[in-house]
Amino acid sequence: MTSEKILKTANNLFHAYDIRIERNELDNESFNRLCDAEAYYIKNVLKTNKIIVSRDTRLKSGSYMQLAIDRFISAGLDVLVSLNPISTCQFYFSVINRPNHAGIMITASHNPPWYTGEKIVGLNCEPIAAHVGPAGGLDAIYDFFIKGLFVDNTTKGTVTVISDVDDYVNFAIKYTGLEGKKLSKIRIIADFMSGSSGFEIMSAFQRLGANITALNLVPDGNFPSGTPNPIVRKNIENTLSLVEKKKGEFDFLFVFDGDGDRIAIYNSDLEFISPSIIISYIANSLSMLPSGGIKVGLDSKSVPLVKSELENSGFKTVLIPNGHSLIKDMLKKEIISFAAEETAHYYLRLINDNVVFPFESTLLIALIFSSCWEQDRSQLDKLISLQKLIYSIPEWSYFFENDEKKALALEQVKSRFTNDGYEVFDKLEDGSSLGAFILEKKFCNGWCRATGRSSQSEKGLVRMMLYSSSQEILNDAFNTIEKIMKGV
Repeated sequence: MTSEKILKTANNLFHAYDIRIERNELDNESFNRLCDAEAYYIKNVLKTNKIIVSRDTRLKSGSYMQLAIDRFISAGLDVLVSLNPISTCQFYFSVINRPNHAGIMITASHNPPWYTGEKIVGLNCEPIAAHVGPAGGLDAIYDFFIKGLFVDNTTKGTVTVISDVDDYVNFAIKYTGLEGKKLSKIRIIADFMSGSSGFEIMSAFQRLGANITALNLVPDGNFPSGTPNPIVRKNIENTLSLVEKKKGEFDFLFVFDGDGDRIAIYNSDLEFISPSIIISYIANSLSMLPSGGIKVGLDSKSVPLVKSELENSGFKTVLIPNGHSLIKDMLKKEIISFAAEETAHYYLRLINDNVVFPFESTLLIALIFSSCWEQDRSQLDKLISLQKLIYSIPEWSYFFENDEKKALALEQVKSRFTNDGYEVFDKLEDGSSLGAFILEKKFCNGWCRATGRSSQSEKGLVRMMLYSSSQEILNDAFNTIEKIMKGV
């Protein structure tokens, strides 16, 4: 590889939270170089020779997995491998149960079908991201990739096939207190978007006697039902049209993303229930889990009224950044007990022998939500009524041809809104970057909140979101943003 190609590939490959790239930009030579850098990091920084490798259902995930196994064995690593596509949540479970192993999940999560990538964790399931993890995490792996470092090892490692799905389902049912019980009242339609979480979700709910109907259950890396991002309504239009005909026959629609670490919940009117509403609804149940607590992480896009609702119930709310690795680092440091992102990610922690394991599990969230609803529907109705008091435009996107234009657009939005009297919030409690911005203003006749961020997983993408107390104020803010974004 030429130095120019190495640098270009590295800059396209390494992102703030994980590895993400369009697969036509990642040839076998570049992927092998990445594996060499990861093996060097695992052996020389993490000081282990044990790794778990898993994958989702994306096209080429299988071939990348084979390359990774071969490369890691050559570097002297002992590899545990889940051969079939699994969810990222199940992958985390596998690593947590083998805390002396590092882990690599080959996935591009909710991105379009032509993307690939990896999520990397260290020992004790510690997140590895830019500036996060031993020796700077991904920063160190980036450096090793550029330098072409590899492990020169004459003793080859081993490969062992594992399957943890039954253990994961058993754990989830027991941990949520549902062992020996039934979920007999709730009626669920579950859309798996042809991703890799169907087996574990269906197994658990069927064991508990739930009335659950599956859509797009079979894993298919072509994602024929649409880009596997469940919070973008156009991606699930076919599902919504189908489910619309079944009104009166279901209570909730659960939609899971490509690697199963997002769960979007829609009510029987097919209205998206904000994850901040969901986390508020199940907060008491989460606080009573063995690894519970009262510090709730909410992101910049959370429903504004949820913060006061949680605090009035005795919880402490903490503003969290965007990005799974950064939020898990806060869990690891016990800054938060659990959290929700409006992207439909939910974050928990497990504690064993005083070691904190950050965890994502859509299975746990789905089970806890269903159990709460069977016990008390009125509280959810109350919270949804708060959501309906607010006018909103769900997160939408703009694409720019380069990072310079993207940064300019965001800066112009901030500048225009601050000139119009909006306050800017872009820091966490400790003074570090939020990784986004919040713009807020109180008017004589209401209020408005705008949030903006640069996507860390898709090139050229800016995401915006709006909340307001009135449709008129909301429309004015939207039109201002539109004019700026389309004028750059």
